[in-house]
Amino acid sequence: MQPITATELEILKLLWQRMPQTGRELHDQLALSLAWSYSSTRKTLERMVEKKLLLQESQGHQNSFRANVDKISTLANLTADFARRVLELDSPLPLAMFSDSKLLSQSEQHALHQQLALLQDEQQDELHKQQPDNHATDINTLVTRLDASADTTCQTTSASYSQDPTTEHTNQDSDPLTRQPHGAAHD
Repeated sequence: MQPITATELEILKLLWQRMPQTGRELHDQLALSLAWSYSSTRKTLERMVEKKLLLQESQGHQNSFRANVDKISTLANLTADFARRVLELDSPLPLAMFSDSKLLSQSEQHALHQQLALLQDEQQDELHKQQPDNHATDINTLVTRLDASADTTCQTTSASYSQDPTTEHTNQDSDPLTRQPHGAAHD
């Protein structure tokens, strides 16, 4: 679904309450809050039809409009997006948050809560699908870093032995504890 602007949401809310409505009827209801011309309302309605948010019907010489998006799923997506991006919540908003809504009946509030729970489940499923790849990538990165670190340590150690003539080198045939040849008498 394409992002819905605040003005588009206001128009959808009016249409969810009563459909169909003409452009003039919608403009008259929005005029006080938006303080814009009728041509701006018409242009917004045209854009909403292009975005498939509205259906346009001809009634004689007038065009009327109907919402082409479901009220509950649209509000659920907007609410989930707000909770995730703005409030940084991982769980759905509590049902009590919608109890005084003038836009939602009690049954719609319940349906919205169910839709939000479904969206959360879908989001968690997506997260779980991505996590194994992330863990594999993290493990591969860690192994690569450890290999590089081991290589660097070996190179540094080898270089210090070859560059420092005072370093005592051990013979593979010597006893590692005493650094004397195998079988030699210990003091």
